[in-house]
Amino acid sequence: MGHGGPGEVPKRHTRLLQGRSRRGWARSTSTRRTTVVIMLIGNKADIQQDRQVRCEDGERLAREYGVAFMETSAKTGCNVELAFMAVARELKQRVSRSAHGTSGRFNMSEYIRQESQAKPNGCCSS
Repeated sequence: MGHGGPGEVPKRHTRLLQGRSRRGWARSTSTRRTTVVIMLIGNKADIQQDRQVRCEDGERLAREYGVAFMETSAKTGCNVELAFMAVARELKQRVSRSAHGTSGRFNMSEYIRQESQAKPNGCCSS
């Protein structure tokens, strides 16, 4: 993604956030949870043979922080559009809830799951 702005995590695809850096990241983003949409994305899903972080580990970390998770590949474009659409829908839902004073909740993880299943020949598993 970017270079470490709010909500962005600059890191290589081969390592999960660890120890103090993970706790610091979680602490810095937790205060903005109502205004920031957070999704944990595992990139480079196209190079399965060199994987050092299992999909299950990414999913576990996402559950730990209560955020959505998916794998993408910038090289092939796999799930890139879906990731942006999921975040955009979440933002739209938050704005709508705020404007109308409602409490309905968009489930980003469920949206990703449904959209991934709708494309059975997808290039990645998410």
